[in-house]
Amino acid sequence: MRRKRAEPLSNIRFVCGHCAPRPDPTLHVEALANYVGAYVKLAFREGKWTEHLWVRVTNVQGDGLVGVLTVKPIFVTRVAEGGDTVRFRREDIEQLSWP
Repeated sequence: MRRKRAEPLSNIRFVCGHCAPRPDPTLHVEALANYVGAYVKLAFREGKWTEHLWVRVTNVQGDGLVGVLTVKPIFVTRVAEGGDTVRFRREDIEQLSWP
C-alpha cells in the first residue's frame, strides 16, 4: 500500500486552539531595533477566526514595532490586503525568520 504524503504545516487552514502557534517568550528579550528587516509571524483575530500571518518589520515606533503584511488574509478582513501596515508589540511575535 502506498503511503500518503504528509501535508506541509504551511498548508493547514484550520488548527484547534490548543495546537495553534503562540507567542514565543524567547523572542521577547531582543532589542526592538534588532527586529527591523526580519519577518515575524503574528496572530490576527476577528470574531471566531484567528489567522497567523507573516509581517516584514520595517521600523520601531515608540515601544512597539511596525511592519508590512506580506500576504492577503483569507478570513480576517480587518487587515484587508497584503502590503497593509500593521503596528504590534514584541510580545505578539510567534515566529521569526530572516530573508
